[in-house]
Amino acid sequence: MFKYIYRFLVLLLIFFNPSELLAQVDYPGGVYGVQVWLKPDHSIKMYGQTTQVDGWANASVALQRNANFSFSNLTGTNSNSKPQKRPSFVKGSYKMNFNSALVFDGAHFLASNTGVPTTGELTVFAVYIALKEAGSTRMYYVGFGGTDPRGSSTRKPPLGFSPEKKDAKGGGRTFGPGYIDGEGGYVKNTTALQTSLLKEKDYTKFRFNGADFSEDKKGKSLPGPTSTYFKTDGGMTLGGASIHDSGGGPMGGQLGELIVYNRILTASEINKIESYLGTKYGITLDGVAYTSSTGNVFWPFGRTGIGYHNNVAGIFRDDNNTSISVSRSTAAGAVLTVNTIGTEFEAGVGVIHEVELPDDNTAIYWGSNQDDGGVSVPINEPGCDFNFALKDKFWKFKKTGLPKTTVEVRAGGESFAYQGPGYEVRMLVAKTEADAYAGRWLAVIPGTYVGGELEEHLFNLPLDQDELYITFGAKPSPGFCVGCSTNIAGNYKFSSQTWKSGSKSVTNLKATNGIRFDVDFKTFSNGTENGSMQMSGYPRVSNGTLLESRFKGVKGSDDNSAVTTIRFKDGATFAKFNIYGIDKTTLIADEVEVIGYCGDIAYNAILSFNTKDPSKQTFTIGGRKANGTKRSSITNKNAAAIVEFPHEVNRIVIKHNLHYRTSSRGYQNIAIGDFEFNCPRPANPNPDGIEYTLQAPAKVVSCTDFLYTFKVWNYACEARYVKIDDELPEGMTWVNEGVTSSQFAFNEAKFNNYGGTRVLSIDKVRLSPGTFTTITARVRFDDNAVPKIYENRGKLTYESLNEGKEITIESCDYNNFTECVSTKVEMIHQDRVLSPKIKLIPVSRRCYKDKGIITVKASIENPNPSIDFTDLNFTFTYNDDFIFKSFSSNFGNGTEVKEDGIHIVEGLSINGGKTLELTYEVQALDFLALIEVATGNKYTKPRDVPDEDIAKVVEFGAQLELVGNSEDECINASLEDAYVNLDPTIPFCGRDLSCYYPPVSGQITKKNSDFVMMTTLDRSKGESISTSDINAWLYLESKTKGFVPTRLSEAQIGAIVDPVAGMLVYDTTNKCLKFYDGTKWACILQSCPDN
Repeated sequence: MFKYIYRFLVLLLIFFNPSELLAQVDYPGGVYGVQVWLKPDHSIKMYGQTTQVDGWANASVALQRNANFSFSNLTGTNSNSKPQKRPSFVKGSYKMNFNSALVFDGAHFLASNTGVPTTGELTVFAVYIALKEAGSTRMYYVGFGGTDPRGSSTRKPPLGFSPEKKDAKGGGRTFGPGYIDGEGGYVKNTTALQTSLLKEKDYTKFRFNGADFSEDKKGKSLPGPTSTYFKTDGGMTLGGASIHDSGGGPMGGQLGELIVYNRILTASEINKIESYLGTKYGITLDGVAYTSSTGNVFWPFGRTGIGYHNNVAGIFRDDNNTSISVSRSTAAGAVLTVNTIGTEFEAGVGVIHEVELPDDNTAIYWGSNQDDGGVSVPINEPGCDFNFALKDKFWKFKKTGLPKTTVEVRAGGESFAYQGPGYEVRMLVAKTEADAYAGRWLAVIPGTYVGGELEEHLFNLPLDQDELYITFGAKPSPGFCVGCSTNIAGNYKFSSQTWKSGSKSVTNLKATNGIRFDVDFKTFSNGTENGSMQMSGYPRVSNGTLLESRFKGVKGSDDNSAVTTIRFKDGATFAKFNIYGIDKTTLIADEVEVIGYCGDIAYNAILSFNTKDPSKQTFTIGGRKANGTKRSSITNKNAAAIVEFPHEVNRIVIKHNLHYRTSSRGYQNIAIGDFEFNCPRPANPNPDGIEYTLQAPAKVVSCTDFLYTFKVWNYACEARYVKIDDELPEGMTWVNEGVTSSQFAFNEAKFNNYGGTRVLSIDKVRLSPGTFTTITARVRFDDNAVPKIYENRGKLTYESLNEGKEITIESCDYNNFTECVSTKVEMIHQDRVLSPKIKLIPVSRRCYKDKGIITVKASIENPNPSIDFTDLNFTFTYNDDFIFKSFSSNFGNGTEVKEDGIHIVEGLSINGGKTLELTYEVQALDFLALIEVATGNKYTKPRDVPDEDIAKVVEFGAQLELVGNSEDECINASLEDAYVNLDPTIPFCGRDLSCYYPPVSGQITKKNSDFVMMTTLDRSKGESISTSDINAWLYLESKTKGFVPTRLSEAQIGAIVDPVAGMLVYDTTNKCLKFYDGTKWACILQSCPDN
């Protein structure tokens, strides 16, 4: 009687559609009425501190919620009994699609005294992997009717499968009476979804992975168990329905999930639950569609549908069902693992943090056109950065109900041709199947090797259309290094607290994001380490935040270098920094070479200028090298080289080579600083293969300039041209000539007049294929800017291949890996400090003579009335062929350090509104010594020196550099560019041009009285001059006065209209007597006639 009442209630519930009445309740497939629902991610009770399971609780939504399973140690005298054991718990197995499972082996079992109310009908779903089947004729994963698996009471009925035998294919199995075996469906060592439908005395139906296998090996329908073998309310066992059975009986493998209904479900309900389980466990279903609980089709019917029905998997959100956010096919040949952005999981752990799809009843599914991992073949795709690809192997992605979204895709496993760190892998994305076969790629997305049990490569795949096709290309990777893992950008500034002056090595320096690194410094001559080349007290921290090195070469050696090595201790990083002071003096030219290493594999640095004004660039760039071309300073920010790398590196080597023009060996310096460290991040392009980010410091003091860094990735096989626009928030302006990038990016670029405005616009920026382009732009806060957080987003306009029109996208913050947001800068107000005014001038020297004294005066004015510049260091560098004579200062002489070619004075101060005056005196060598230094040639007499050797004597050049050691950022900022060069340099006068030869003899012809005589001599005592001594029109004589010709500047001389040949004037600009020869003006130089 009760059985029929129960059946009536079940039918009543079905009629009223309880799935809709009880919306938002978690049911399998959204199907109400579940009696038993066992999930390992539900309530598992462990046995002590072991991995053994003592209990498995039924789901709270199940109608028989008291049907909780536990272990009990059976006793008895049955001779066939074996020791009973608890099953063990395995977490997050990728073979179960990162879900957990219980492992049963032999005598392992759990039992429940509460069974399922009998109605004469059962629908049972089970997901399992059979790991042991040798010698077995049957394996049961569940049994009804009792709790003691040593007897037959737990087989009323049992459910399981029979492994494949010579005379039969493996299939479903039950009992009652006798064995009821289906033919086919079971495949060993795979994750299986078995659906069993049993109707008392009527039929048994088995389904595997959505396909029907309900006939025996003779093609006959399977009968249902008799009423004697349909005692489902007598209790249940798991794993050991017949543990004494010598023919098999006990389960040997993993049980992932068990669902029991005490009625025959409809085809629609079965489809929903099989779709749920198939998706959750990565099982490719045959013959049924993947649907939601409301019947919405996510992936069409099996192999008769869209064709890409191998290794099907998917993620979905169904608020009437269990949502799934990570999935990997568990069938043979699987390659892809896909998850929502932000979902965290790990093989052996499972899902750690889940981020569902944004809307209900939405999904993303994928499948492959081949059932294996694909065959790799050589391919020639210029510009695509890969030389192998999978031959005609594609995956189709299909999304349902979602707007534009991005998912993480991992490719790996033993079936993937490019598994492991030996390849740099690219995901090739096509809009249509025809495009995929033709190799017309929307994007070529580089992967990040993340390793793990499956040795996977990670990609971000943007999905903006309902269907998309992908495959993979690769090139052999020369090496691999493990990347650092923080998502936070870090920076580092050197300080005197962490680097003691003169230290050659410092360990465990730490950036703001926790990345640790070591720095060491060595000098070499002819390939041999030589520590004496380094100037005493160096390397040292200069200008508050820069690490400065200063060294000189060894005489007689043309191979002199200083090598700075940076080693990262927390994994490889993307590093960016500046090198200051790369220049060329009158004697020395710098060559700086930068190489990064990932393991033992070298990656050339990408160098760029810090200004696009060629007049301010003090070096040229050729590949990974920068070569000095004119004087600079370590405080000259405009002339800094920006350094970054195309790949993450765990070691950086900076080699500073010195090239001398003469045999002299002077000191030269460079400085490194402004470090930025970012850990490797997966490529995150839009559907056109473009990624656009903007980076800035988190906090900035208002008195200092800072850099916005635009980074644009072009994941395509061809170059693209884009337009970049950015309007700054109120209170900020772009610094004139402050926008820089690589030479190729700006070759055809057109700029607006952005300096001093808020609006920056750059058209025709060229993006090289398969890599990123970095653009840095200097920004300054207005003096009246308000302290707050400033938000900014740049815009990028380009012709979209995907949409077939021009579109504009906004920049995303570089430091945010999970969502696209604006870039924020917090401004902290501090008044700006005015920069000192520096002059360096020679005292009355148009050219220098041998043994001549050159006096150079410097004046440094502090224009800030109430701010003092304290603890200043002044470095005066000059040709080291000169002899330093003296130094003086109007504010004391501080602490002096003197070596050939360099004079350093430390500890000087300039009070507010005051001017510091410095005087330097140096002396030239004698004439023959100067010639020897310049040419290496030795002479005994000055007149023997040829003119071409004299021409090689260098001009006298000098530089004064001011470096502060303040902890005040604003003072340090005011000392940027605090240097001055002696301009113009002072040339060598040449051979002593005074003539000491005897006078030329001869008669002076009298010209009567046609001359004018002027004298300041007193001739009142009869002193007279004979007119025969005068052969001139004008005669001047004086012992106390001089003759002053017309004095004009060079510009005024050039403006004389119709000058007459022979005209003389004094040039006040060039400080010489000038003569017009009828065609040009030229200075008159003193010389002997035969010179």
